[in-house]
Amino acid sequence: MIDKRNFFYASDLAQLYNISKQTLIFYDKKDLFKPDYVDSNGYRMYSLKQFFILGIILDLKIMGFNLNDIKNFLDHRTPEDTLSLLNKQLHKLTKQIELTTKLCDNIKSKINTINIYNDCKLNEITLSYREAEYFLVSEQIPLSLPQKERFLAAATLLNSAVDQNGLKEYSISGFIFNDTITDFSPESYKVFCKTNKKRHNYIKPYGLYLQICVNTNFADAVNTAKPFLIKFCQALNLKTNNIIYIKTLRNYWSTDSHDNFISKIEVPVL
Repeated sequence: MIDKRNFFYASDLAQLYNISKQTLIFYDKKDLFKPDYVDSNGYRMYSLKQFFILGIILDLKIMGFNLNDIKNFLDHRTPEDTLSLLNKQLHKLTKQIELTTKLCDNIKSKINTINIYNDCKLNEITLSYREAEYFLVSEQIPLSLPQKERFLAAATLLNSAVDQNGLKEYSISGFIFNDTITDFSPESYKVFCKTNKKRHNYIKPYGLYLQICVNTNFADAVNTAKPFLIKFCQALNLKTNNIIYIKTLRNYWSTDSHDNFISKIEVPVL
C-alpha cells in the first residue's frame, strides 16, 4: 500500500505548472508521461521524481522539441545525449534567428523603400555624393530580344543572388545603361542587384551623382527625365558620364499598373 501523502494528484501538478489536467491526460495517452499510480477511484498520482520530469518535458516543448523527440530523449537520456540534444537544438534555433533577422531586415528595407517613394518629389533633380555600392550584374541584355527572353535573362541573375532561405524580393535592384542622357538610344542594358563585397562582380563607385525620380517604368524613365536633366546640366555646366543607373522604387508591390511605377535615375557627374 503506497503512502498517498508522498504523491501529487494530477490537479496538484496542473496547478504547480499552470497547465490543464487535460494536458496530463494527453501525455498519458501518448505514453510520454504516465502516472506512477492510479488509485481505485481512477485518480492519477505522480511521484516527486515525476514532478521534475514534467518540468523537463515542458522546458523541452518551449525549446521547440516535438513529443516524439522528447519521448526518445526521456527513454534513453545520458549526460552525453543531453548535451547532443541541446547543442543540435541550439544550432537549429540559431539558424531560425538568422532567418528571422533576414526577414525582418527585408521587411524594414521594403518599408524604407516605400517611404522613400512616398516622400520623393517627382521630376526634381538633386546633386549629391553617393557611397560605393556592390552589385551583382548580368551580361548585356539586347533590347532586340523578345520581352520574355529579356525577362528570363534578368531572372537568371536575380535567382543567382537569392540566399539559401529563398528571399527573392530585392529592395535595391535595377538596370544599367551604357549610354548618355542627351543621345539616349541604347541597344542593350544590364540588370543589377545589390550584394556584398564577397559576392559582387561590379562596383558602382563613390562619387557625385545627379538623381531624379519620374513617374514611369524603367524603359521610359530616361526619355521622361531627359528634358529636366539636360536643362539642369546646362544651367550648371555639368558633364555626365556615359552610364545610367535606374532603380524601380514603386513597383507591383504597391500598384497593379506600370502607369503608377516610380523610377529613380542616377547619373554620375564627371
